[in-house]
Amino acid sequence: MTLKPVKQPVRPAYPTREMADADSEIFRRVPARWQTNAAVLAALAGLGLLAVPELLTAAGGKIESPIVARVAPLFPPSVNGRATLAGKFAMPKFLTEEEARVIITEEAAKAGISFTPEAQVINDVTFTSPKIDADGKESVTMTKLTTTLDGTDIKRHIAYEFISQEDVNGWEKQGITRGAQSPAEMFRDGITQGIPAGTYAVFYDPAHNIGAGEDLRQQVRDFIAWLKAEKVI
Repeated sequence: MTLKPVKQPVRPAYPTREMADADSEIFRRVPARWQTNAAVLAALAGLGLLAVPELLTAAGGKIESPIVARVAPLFPPSVNGRATLAGKFAMPKFLTEEEARVIITEEAAKAGISFTPEAQVINDVTFTSPKIDADGKESVTMTKLTTTLDGTDIKRHIAYEFISQEDVNGWEKQGITRGAQSPAEMFRDGITQGIPAGTYAVFYDPAHNIGAGEDLRQQVRDFIAWLKAEKVI
């Protein structure tokens, strides 16, 4: 075999990435013979190359896009600062697991999301803990825990975990320290790898003595708005 340089590159017959970027409508023009092939349309949808509702009804039924694993961002508190009482800082009152569950379930139901308690188990939630030895040398330890999430909508593949003070106390008993991260940040970072397909939210209590429940309600509302923007619901 003798290798010879190509004097003039041949233009490909298929759309290039540059063509797709320049023409957002390019993948709407699916060949007619593909439009009746459900398997082909499903494959294109799974690759993110097809998002045309009228074509997804080929072969007599709707082809749904495959479910992917995604974790929602943490939503910032809506109440600033800690509550005060008679000019002094009041002792923070943490929401209990049950109080949080009632709030989250009520707000989610308004968007048609029905959470079932403790229906999703996540294996190997990874916590990274900073450690400092007697000589002042810093190191990092990895701890993996199996966690049963607080609520799951099985039909929509949406689940959530509320980070309570009870959770934090349990982690500390396992030797987990959080350093500069908040408990919610630690948990969210720990479930971003290897989770089952679905959408996950991490809610938390900013420990305000006044307005903690309303703050949590706002987090759920923000999550629902994010779900709609991501076209999950």
